[in-house]
Amino acid sequence: MFKIVALLTVLAVTQADPIAYGYGAYAHANAYHAPVAMHAPVAMNQGYYHYHHVDEPFLSCFEANTAGSISVNIKPRSSHYGFGVAGHVAVGLEATINVFNGGTDPADVIISFTEQSDAIQGTSCTGAAYGHIIGQTNYEMSEAAEDHADDGHHHHGYGFGFGYGHMGYTAVAPSVARTTIAASMMASFHIDQIEGFTSMAQLAGRGVIVCLKDQAVQVDGKWMCKTTDDTGAEDADLEGIACCNLHYSEKGDTLDADGGQYGAPVIASE
Repeated sequence: MFKIVALLTVLAVTQADPIAYGYGAYAHANAYHAPVAMHAPVAMNQGYYHYHHVDEPFLSCFEANTAGSISVNIKPRSSHYGFGVAGHVAVGLEATINVFNGGTDPADVIISFTEQSDAIQGTSCTGAAYGHIIGQTNYEMSEAAEDHADDGHHHHGYGFGFGYGHMGYTAVAPSVARTTIAASMMASFHIDQIEGFTSMAQLAGRGVIVCLKDQAVQVDGKWMCKTTDDTGAEDADLEGIACCNLHYSEKGDTLDADGGQYGAPVIASE
């Protein structure tokens, strides 16, 4: 009888206060101490917990640039089931990114995080302002390997996945997305798992750049969006089509189909 009464008491408290057994609504997941998805278990005697959603801020940015515009929203990945550990919900990050190509030609681009952001945030997207591209180097099949893909030979070599021996594969800059965006069109991406980053603090204050694929190159062993010509002068034709600075936001940002900021007030012309 005592065990039954005790169990009913626990269930009653849980229903009355949904975070009573959630180890607190905040976890020390990053320096910002942003609220993360800490939730209350509804089944105390099982090996897993069922989580109840708690609102949390985004890492976000929007910018209208010379050649296009961009909006980015990053948040901890939502999780419905997981093993409960007090103060920790290490489920990684997800992102939603919208990019508008304001040019007259299709743009073959990569979307990458950068080591630094542009403190002034002008309308152009230069490699000097955004610095090195950060993240995990990727590999893609080279054109020569693609030409021989059906010849019955293998081109992987030894060490595939360890940064050497990639016979037939070419190293490419770290990125969260790669695509071709048609002229005067918007592309939308949802990245379910951002590789190489686990907390919003790792990306807060950094930049996001939409770099022309051919301009994402290694300079002195580090990746960057190279926007200068052979003389070292900035070339507007080589600049990224969009870029912005990540910051914490309560509501996030998104784009209209024409590349404008969604929900922005319309200023009537005189």
